[in-house]
Amino acid sequence: MNKANLGFLALVVIEATSCGPDDGGGSSSQHSDALVEACSGTVECTLQGEGVQEQLKKQGNSCYLGDAKVNADGTVAGTDGSSLTWKGDVFKFDLCSDGTCLKCMNLSPPDVPGYACRGVASSCSSLGAGSCATQSGCSFTIGATLSSSDDECYGSADGCSEFKSTSECEWQRGCNWAKE
Repeated sequence: MNKANLGFLALVVIEATSCGPDDGGGSSSQHSDALVEACSGTVECTLQGEGVQEQLKKQGNSCYLGDAKVNADGTVAGTDGSSLTWKGDVFKFDLCSDGTCLKCMNLSPPDVPGYACRGVASSCSSLGAGSCATQSGCSFTIGATLSSSDDECYGSADGCSEFKSTSECEWQRGCNWAKE
């Protein structure tokens, strides 16, 4: 992973692919005040396959992503005078400049009131060996032959509503942490 500074990455955002009004990285094409209110977590932003990680952190009443100030009005002010916009939410958001965007994901988002684990968990029988091992409620058995045709993922996948935190929910295939 490229350990470049987020400010540098933002300066080369012009080379990113275009980002239309419905192509936001977050669950909404608008910004959510929850990002600025919660303001915590490790964020990874990518540009053409290259990524950089920065921390969302509170300083007084302000929210910062690295050294850039993230404002509730959907703007981001860089220390070098650069200005970007953001849209999305505390989990996924885009940093945009002149219609081109960095895709950002909060790798350790906080639990935010008003959000819950939603969706339909993937059934055990629909999963392969690698996925089965991480699906809560599922187990994997290796068959008697050398062929994988008699291997089996079995059990009853835990439903999405069982998960009460962002990290638990996001690990369960078919589930996502979303606004209630």
